[in-house]
Amino acid sequence: YRLAVSADGDRLRVAPDGPAERAGIAAGDVIVGFNSNPVRTPDDLMYALFGVSPGEKVPVNVARGRRANGKPRIVEVEVSFRKKPSP
Repeated sequence: YRLAVSADGDRLRVAPDGPAERAGIAAGDVIVGFNSNPVRTPDDLMYALFGVSPGEKVPVNVARGRRANGKPRIVEVEVSFRKKPSP
């Protein structure tokens, strides 16, 4: 899936022109909830992704910035398959 799920430690990257970016999620945002599930670690997000199908629209709670201490906002993201990188 291609949301913001390229995990590098506890940082997540947003795929250019992917569903997360189109929903307004930006690099440095912190995903604190996905489809009514709390997200505290990248593993939590990956586990929550297993419960949805491509094409499904899900609410994602996002805090702006590197810390989750800001008031989260909810955006709707349409989940899709990750595209293979070009060789």
